[in-house]
Amino acid sequence: MDAIRFKTRYDTARLREDLDAAVAAASWVAKPDRGRYFKWSALPLHALHGGVSSEAVDVHVPPELAGACAPTPVSRDCAYVREILASFAAEKLRVRFMQLAAGGRIGRHRDRQYGWELPILRLHVPVVTDADVEFLLADRRVDMRAGELWYLDTTRDHEVINHGTTDRVHLVIDLVNGPALREQLGPETWAP
Repeated sequence: MDAIRFKTRYDTARLREDLDAAVAAASWVAKPDRGRYFKWSALPLHALHGGVSSEAVDVHVPPELAGACAPTPVSRDCAYVREILASFAAEKLRVRFMQLAAGGRIGRHRDRQYGWELPILRLHVPVVTDADVEFLLADRRVDMRAGELWYLDTTRDHEVINHGTTDRVHLVIDLVNGPALREQLGPETWAP
């Protein structure tokens, strides 16, 4: 399964309020370009030791460090995001608002540590997006709309190009994977 859209829908107005609060509290932290990324940044909401540094945005956090992860000061006024996070039957690792600015690109790559059967499960909730954002997963376009909940098999090649004039923002949630979480997100919760 390359991509799963769940039946769950989140309130886009409340997501935007939390995004606005996060932007008011901190500056976007640029992701290192590594020759593949252009105009990609993040705001950490939950991170190792509650940090807001570039490491909180970019450094992988393994499941065994879940107990050392905590909300960041940026998340203080993000009540709806905290509510969403509390709904998952799993420990939280990194949680970030991730922005791909207009004209930005996330080059083709694989994330080998996140997957349905791997120790970390990553979920996406588009907050701001439009039809001009092209997300390619295994060379197939995945169209995600604001407020939807998605699992994407990013162990496969994927890339994102923002052809539009609006910055794209996703809430990206890394959770410690396990039977309780997979049961919560089982096939009966998948959208057709």
